[in-house]
Amino acid sequence: MDNFDRSRKILNFSENIDHTEMTEVLELLSERYRELAITTLGTSILGREIPMLQLGNGRKKVVYVGAHHGMEGMTAALLLRFVNEYFELYRAGSVVDKVPVKALFEARSIYVVPMLNPDGVEYAVRGLPADNPLRERVLSMNGGSEDFSHWQANARGVDLNHNYNAGFAAYKRVENELGILGGAPTRYSGEHPESEPEVGYLCNFLRFSGDFDL
Repeated sequence: MDNFDRSRKILNFSENIDHTEMTEVLELLSERYRELAITTLGTSILGREIPMLQLGNGRKKVVYVGAHHGMEGMTAALLLRFVNEYFELYRAGSVVDKVPVKALFEARSIYVVPMLNPDGVEYAVRGLPADNPLRERVLSMNGGSEDFSHWQANARGVDLNHNYNAGFAAYKRVENELGILGGAPTRYSGEHPESEPEVGYLCNFLRFSGDFDL
C-alpha cells in the first residue's frame, strides 16, 4: 500500500487501485474498526476474492457495488474512502445532514462490494500478464493490443453490467447491430444471464438476503 499513508485517518486515494491494493486497504480498515464486518461474495474467474463489507445492523438494507467495469478501479477507491469516513464519523459521534451517524448505524445495514470485477480491474491497471491462462484468447479480443487501459469486461470478455437478466434480450440485439459475436473489451453480455460467477454471486446474495431498499 505504498500509495497510502497508513497514519492518516482518511486514506488519500488519487489513482485507480488494483485488487492487491484493495486487499491491503481492507486489512487496515479491519484493524482499525472492530464494527466493520468483512465477508466474501465468492471468487472471480481467475480466483480473486470478491469482498463484501457490512456497515451497521439495521432493518433497512442498502447495497453499493463498485468496479463493474475493469477501467473503474477508482470507484472501488471511492467506496473504500466512504467506508473509512463513515467509521471515523461513527467513532466521533458526528451528525451528518441532521442524522447522527450512530443512529444511522442502528437503522441501516449498508453492504459495500468495492470491486465486483477484480480480474478486469487487473487488466486495466496492470495489463495482461504473461502467465494468464486466457492470454492468447484475451489478446485476440483486444485486437492484439497490450493496452488494456480501456478494458471494461471481466477476465473472459463479458461486460458484467450487461450480464444481468434485466435488459438481457435488448443487449443481445445491440450486440448483433455492432457485430459483437463473442467475448470483447466491452458490451458482450455473455451466453445467458448470470453466466459469469461475479454476477451470479451478487444476484444470489440479493435474492437470499431479503428485500433491499436501495
